[in-house]
Amino acid sequence: MLDRRNTARTLHEHCKRARTNHDPFLLMHAPSVDKADLLDDLTQTELKVYNTIVEGRVITRVEIAEATGLSETAVKRTIAKLTDKALIKRIGGDKVGRWVKVT
Repeated sequence: MLDRRNTARTLHEHCKRARTNHDPFLLMHAPSVDKADLLDDLTQTELKVYNTIVEGRVITRVEIAEATGLSETAVKRTIAKLTDKALIKRIGGDKVGRWVKVT
């Protein structure tokens, strides 16, 4: 039986290497990862942070921590995981930027 979680993680790692190495061959042959599968595989913490960011307003890590009941460190770690999974990205700089959902 195929484990969807490991398959999605493997595909994600392949795509991440392709983007990091800027390898045209890997980029051309990188399999597309279904966002729905990645969302299904999120932990409760990742899902809380993701949903808070997707609401659409500019929000700081402190505000995300207050809204979700998590520590700022947990929010920072979770945002890094969501960014690595290519579900969110940062637009703008550190002070005036914001996180947005990757479409």
